Amino acid sequence: MGDSGVTDRVEAVFEMNSPPDWFRALPSHIAAELATITALRSAHCFLSVAPWGKIQLHTWQQTVAALRDMLYATLKPLGLPLTYPLEDIEEADIDGFVDQAATLEVSAIAAEWAALYASAAINGHPVEIAWKAFTLSAIALAMQVHSHGDRLRAQPIHNTITEILDELTALAQADRNELPRSAFREVLSSALSTHDEGNRWAMFSLAHLKAKKLYDVSLDNPWSFWADWYQGFLDGKPLDWELQRRVALIPDADWDQGPAHIAAKIEEIKAAFLAEKVPLAETVALNPATNLFHVVPIPVQNAPLVGALLSRVLDAVDDAVQGNNGLRVDSREVRVLTRAAQRYGNDPQRLEMDFTSVAVGLRRQVHKTRELPDSEDNLALLEAVEEGARGLRAAHPEVAANRTSLAAQALRELSPDQKAELAEALPVLQAISEGVMAEDFAADIPALINDALLPLPTGAPRLPGMDASARVFSRATKMSVLERTGGVVHKMDGHAAIKTIKIGKAMYDLGGFLGWLVQLGLKVFGIL
Repeated sequence: MGDSGVTDRVEAVFEMNSPPDWFRALPSHIAAELATITALRSAHCFLSVAPWGKIQLHTWQQTVAALRDMLYATLKPLGLPLTYPLEDIEEADIDGFVDQAATLEVSAIAAEWAALYASAAINGHPVEIAWKAFTLSAIALAMQVHSHGDRLRAQPIHNTITEILDELTALAQADRNELPRSAFREVLSSALSTHDEGNRWAMFSLAHLKAKKLYDVSLDNPWSFWADWYQGFLDGKPLDWELQRRVALIPDADWDQGPAHIAAKIEEIKAAFLAEKVPLAETVALNPATNLFHVVPIPVQNAPLVGALLSRVLDAVDDAVQGNNGLRVDSREVRVLTRAAQRYGNDPQRLEMDFTSVAVGLRRQVHKTRELPDSEDNLALLEAVEEGARGLRAAHPEVAANRTSLAAQALRELSPDQKAELAEALPVLQAISEGVMAEDFAADIPALINDALLPLPTGAPRLPGMDASARVFSRATKMSVLERTGGVVHKMDGHAAIKTIKIGKAMYDLGGFLGWLVQLGLKVFGIL
């Protein structure tokens, strides 16, 4: 029996080192793509354990290198412009891995080797290198299974490795059949989410480990982005590919400075990316007299034209409220337009948003729901606000570009917990801002919550979700950028609202609070 066991082990190790015929026959780029998907299936072995100090001999450099390898491997086949050079790699000792005791450290190291081999295969190394990613992923998963006391721990480790390698091979053959019909991006997006609960990457996924409290994904954890990144693949909803590309392009010198430094760079990238998605033609600044945030509108171009547009709109409002048109002085449309003329005449971005908001509401009520008659006065008012919005965009190209960008966005619905947290954030945002910004927070956040969690302030309009979201999260992003430039926290030390900010169960300083808002904005706009 002993001789049989030795023979079984020798045969298993030989098979692990030698690609099967079907794999050798693959085009090298297909083999590399399958290796990348397979390495992803074991990536949680290092991501969920190594970074949090569970393994004393493991270093952050190993984990950062593996994450970078995995990020590169998943992005390069998508045609994204990456130039990540990979030097000739040394050989992993497969026999040595099999001889090791089953520990989380060995599991993490094997998974990191799998990421390296997948990256090497993507970079042009032969199919033998791609197959190593399969073998090492199987070793990583088997080591994790045995170290967690799985039912298979009673059998020799090489038997478990062989079983898992067979599973990975079967999945890769299914993925291979999909690749000729679908782009790698689509296959990569869905491969990990099609697992069932019997598979080991489901059993030990990040969600499972989080429930077991084996790791922390709070915002101040430097590895939280990577938890979101991997969970995106498990859910079949990878993070925005362009956001991933920008992370991959972080310079080498930054990667060498440790997880906290990389996390800070990623937060900067996320804030800048969200700012591009929800642009507003305005500046957020810190008032030196009050040490509070406020908005500074862009200068009005062609002031006579803007004045004429406003006059036409106000005349149309007067006509509409005089007759039997269904509009009164306290109607939302009348209030918004009157306030816009009185308060935002020097703010083309806000005027365009308010005109667009009213135009959307009037079109719906006149042409769809028939809540308002299609009277001459109502149609004239609708035409005036539509012409006003178009005129503002024509005179201010950045306003026009912002409307085009916002029109292309799709909002995700806030969860009940997110609504409750946003309600908790409102008094903080009002306390650290002033003027129009504070007033807009008071109106926009209840509009986003849009339920009984928070009553609307008296007279506050029901604004379109997109424009309200754009104002809240664009301004939060710009405040976050200001806070990161330094000095803001020191200047705001006197404000009690930022001493300790409690949102849900989490406690934040000002930077953490603004970072949380940026994170929420990225989720609302479907980026995370």
